[in-house]
Amino acid sequence: MGREKIKFLSALAMIFVVLSSNSYADQGACGIIPAWPELEENDLERLIGLNQSRIKGLSAALKSTNKQDREYVANLYGNGFLQIENPNDLAGKYNCRTIKLGGLSEIIIYKWFKCEIFSEENALVIKKTTGSQNFMGVLVPAGEGLSYSGALNYGYEKIYKLYGQDKSRNQVGCLNAIDKDITSLILEMPEPEFESFHDIILLEKDN
Repeated sequence: MGREKIKFLSALAMIFVVLSSNSYADQGACGIIPAWPELEENDLERLIGLNQSRIKGLSAALKSTNKQDREYVANLYGNGFLQIENPNDLAGKYNCRTIKLGGLSEIIIYKWFKCEIFSEENALVIKKTTGSQNFMGVLVPAGEGLSYSGALNYGYEKIYKLYGQDKSRNQVGCLNAIDKDITSLILEMPEPEFESFHDIILLEKDN
């Protein structure tokens, strides 16, 4: 094993240890679980178990032979999470991409698509609008970030499904900021129903 790879694995392992710690789990969106009376019991369990899902996904990522992909994932967590003080500031259009950890492959990084965050009927909504697999759901303040409940949708569908309309499509997760300007966000979806151990949606605000 080359010196460069050993150096990278050591750095990623350090991030892995930090993310696994109880103190880190108490930060970010899932540190404080909001009241979700409409959540299915198994979805609440997924939300509470986000840290374990992340550990499982990162463990798979460590095994990837693709250096560029490993570094990409490591960099997402390199600076930790930053507090989202005013959720309404998140409103806008974003470039977004899905990153799947574990399952069908150690890491799958998809190309960029379009997402948006907007207010509707006193709720903050996040929506992926392009691609073959999309989603839409509601964001609620929780800890230093936002908790998410929504549903998987497909690009050919004209009407977006909502959480609870099809249990197999239900999604839960946590949205955190990863830069001081709150223009780079990651939405983590623990234990997705299909394909992977842990999903990450990276959002970069489109200015």
